[in-house]
Formats: sequence, C-alpha cells, structure tokens
Amino acid sequence: MVPALATGMARDQAMLIAGHLRVLRDQADFAVRFEVLEFCAAQRLGQDLLAILDGGEETHAAGAALAAAMRGGTSPDPKVMRKRLYAVTAAIEELVRTGGRDGTALFRKQMRTHVLRAAREESQRERNWFGGMGFESDPVKSLPQLMADFEAEYR
Repeated sequence: MVPALATGMARDQAMLIAGHLRVLRDQADFAVRFEVLEFCAAQRLGQDLLAILDGGEETHAAGAALAAAMRGGTSPDPKVMRKRLYAVTAAIEELVRTGGRDGTALFRKQMRTHVLRAAREESQRERNWFGGMGFESDPVKSLPQLMADFEAEYR
C-alpha cells in the first residue's frame, strides 16, 4: 500500500501507522508484564510516601485512601491489573495534592524527593518502552533487557 501512495502527507501518515503497528507488535509479548511491574513500582512509591506521611487531616485522609487502594495485589487479569494500577496512581496524585496543602514542610520535601525519583525511573522506562519509535537520540535497551531490568528491580 505505501509504495502506491504519492509522496507527501498521505505517504508520511501511512509510514507512521506502519511504524506504530511494528512497535505494538514488538511490545505485545511484554505488555501485560510491563503493566504488572508498573503497578509494583507504583506500590513502592505509595509505600515510600506512607512511611513518611505527616500532616493535617486532609493529608492523613489521602494517605488512608492510598493505603486502601494498595490493598489489591497483582492479578493475572490485565483489566483488573490496569484498574488497580490506575487506582493506586490516582491515590498517589491525590496525596501529592493534599500533602502540598496541609502536609508538614518535612513531608513535602521528602515527598518531592520520592516522587521525582519515581518519575525519573518511569521516564527512563518509558523512553526504552517506546524506543522502537526511533525518537531517542540516545541508545535504548531492547525490550527483553528492559523487562529483565524492570523485573529485577520490582519483583
């Protein structure tokens, strides 16, 4: 199909679609495990934040909501896993918002450190996960290596 298209936007769009399909095919074998490990990473960040929790009523209520969201463990069902991941990350976001309003100064400082560390790690994983798109100027890990490293860290 692509060779039949004239040069220009239509051809560029077809090439972009083909590239996305190639990346999706490469990721397919790892996608469920990747989401489980994302959940494990979110759980670790949640545990780190709960360990330092300090502040007013709003912060403690958000901490309790985070603790409740973290009670579900991993699941072999991808839909259940995704739902649990989203619940934990939403609870972390709420704790960050409320902690910024009525958390103690020390909690806010330590929270920032933990959140930025987790964000840097996630950003690096995502850069490797989408490395097949070809946008990275730096070398990226192969998906099998990315998964091995991710599993070693969070399992």
